[in-house]
Amino acid sequence: MIKIRLGNINDLDNIVNLLINTWQTSFKNFLPESFLNKPNFDMLKQKELNNINNDVKYYIAENINDEIIGFISYGKTRFEKMKSDLEIYSIFINYNYQNQGIGSKLLNKV
Repeated sequence: MIKIRLGNINDLDNIVNLLINTWQTSFKNFLPESFLNKPNFDMLKQKELNNINNDVKYYIAENINDEIIGFISYGKTRFEKMKSDLEIYSIFINYNYQNQGIGSKLLNKV
């Protein structure tokens, strides 16, 4: 069973690890390995921390072992011309859990 919950700052390391892992596995057949290996944990952690400090919200998907298997980040729109006040910034699902409706569940929470 998949649980969806609001994320918090304690999830930051797991979010960054999932982001890097998903990036590398999902795009391994499309992008050069040198490009896929560029993401830097500390740099991405600081970026996500800045997001949290700037009121970006996260919903987290967890498996039955309470492991984070996906997340979605969202917040106030960055584009004045958009007809919505809300924008999805990112959505990442662990490669082994893709195509199981988890992304849809996260989107529905937002």
